[in-house]
Amino acid sequence: QSDYTNNDILVVKLTVNLDTLWTKKIDIPAEGGGYDIFVNGEVDSQGSSYIYISRKSYFISTYTSDVRYVMKLDNNGNEIFTENITVLFNNITTDYTQYFSHLDFNDNFVIINDQNNPSPQISFLKFLPNNTYQLTHRNDLIEMTDGALNYFNRFFYLNGQYYYVNSKAVNSYSNYQHTINKVLPIGHQSVNISPVIGTLQIHG
Repeated sequence: QSDYTNNDILVVKLTVNLDTLWTKKIDIPAEGGGYDIFVNGEVDSQGSSYIYISRKSYFISTYTSDVRYVMKLDNNGNEIFTENITVLFNNITTDYTQYFSHLDFNDNFVIINDQNNPSPQISFLKFLPNNTYQLTHRNDLIEMTDGALNYFNRFFYLNGQYYYVNSKAVNSYSNYQHTINKVLPIGHQSVNISPVIGTLQIHG
């Protein structure tokens, strides 16, 4: 449903034959209306669903905020919880904030918040199957190069391991240094890939 002042999310569970088992409409209230934007959805081994939502609020046709939520539904579409993850991360979404979300091998729904502005912070928010969460801040993943801080990070998850592609502006933002990094229990291991991809600038 969309009329430029309200946009809701519809979740539908289907059988293997595409018969509808249940539907659920998601509408996060906001002053002045706004958009509920689907970001990601995952289903764990118990049939529970995690719905990751970006709520863009408007007041008198003016964009005011982007607040992130996670809703968990049980196997029958009943709401288990809804968490405002912008509050959990203790930040307001600003320029150069990146989010990566996925379901890991242990049925945990994980969101990584990589924020540069107004202050550097890389955080891992993990929703556990018992409906609790763990929040870990990893300042040991933050680097400085010629005064530029982790300008762009793109996380991915492969065989139970986190990696991220990092692009840092150097030489007054005229060039970018690119690395692939493996997240370790403490710190990270980096491989410089700038000679391979040249001066490519990674955006979006």
